[in-house]
Amino acid sequence: MPFSYSRDKNNGVLVKRGIGKLKLAEIFSSWDDMMNNYLSSDEENINGIILDYRDAEFDVNIGQNEEIVDIFKKHKEVLSRYKIAILTSRPDNIALPLIVSSKVEGYLYEI
Repeated sequence: MPFSYSRDKNNGVLVKRGIGKLKLAEIFSSWDDMMNNYLSSDEENINGIILDYRDAEFDVNIGQNEEIVDIFKKHKEVLSRYKIAILTSRPDNIALPLIVSSKVEGYLYEI
């Protein structure tokens, strides 16, 4: 899978790093993996999530943004507990997160 995870326990942050060309199915799978394996335990003391896409390229049609919005709405009970930051160095990767963040309420984002 083109994702890796690390925890900064001192700062209470989970970092999910995407690498390479990311298809929508891989992004969805990574969210499920993150919620089931890294955010399912209160013992982790995680306050924030950094989505690091600096070494990634989204292979997603911009019209598929509603499917991503649905993921956030479906898992709002879990994900809205965290501050979420998105890191990217590619100008073409910023459009999708901006569109999604404008359509999802109840989250604190930094892009």
